[in-house]
Amino acid sequence: MSQPEVYRGLLAVLHRYLSPASVSAALGVALERRGLSPATVGPEELPQVVAEAMVGLRMFCAPERIGYLMLDLADYCEDIGGAAEP
Repeated sequence: MSQPEVYRGLLAVLHRYLSPASVSAALGVALERRGLSPATVGPEELPQVVAEAMVGLRMFCAPERIGYLMLDLADYCEDIGGAAEP
């Protein structure tokens, strides 16, 4: 899976739980802290980006849905070959 595809897949998972603005805000901070861009997130970087973004994602996600979000993110990381860290 190419790096842009990895990022698009992450967006697809997150958009099931959060608004586009919330996703953009949380991922923007996580990418900046990791020194990455959407084009440079590959399977190896994905778990760290997800872990970094979880702080923001927890603020924006409905409390009753956070567990499902975390499971979906872990499944996505595993599916593309990264270790699950959320």
